[in-house]
Amino acid sequence: MKYPMVSIIIVNFNGWKDTIECLESVYNINYPNFSVVLVDNRSNDESLFKIREYCKGNLKIVSQFFDYNLTNKPIFLQEFDNDENINENINPPKS
Repeated sequence: MKYPMVSIIIVNFNGWKDTIECLESVYNINYPNFSVVLVDNRSNDESLFKIREYCKGNLKIVSQFFDYNLTNKPIFLQEFDNDENINENINPPKS
């Protein structure tokens, strides 16, 4: 069966807890061909730090909807600034 590529776009603004819960849900799906684009809308709380820590596997999320899954960490994270220049590759993609 062919699986078309699907892009999932998540927007965050000062809501890192909800965003991390959303990311955890997405990275537990069974669909094999997707990418996630997370857009932070210039949050002024600790969202970027918390999301980075979650992607590294250093921040566990507790939810009533699912059990936290450490096996899908680290999550590859590539950051861009407003000028679309790559700032940092935090985790290399899994092979």
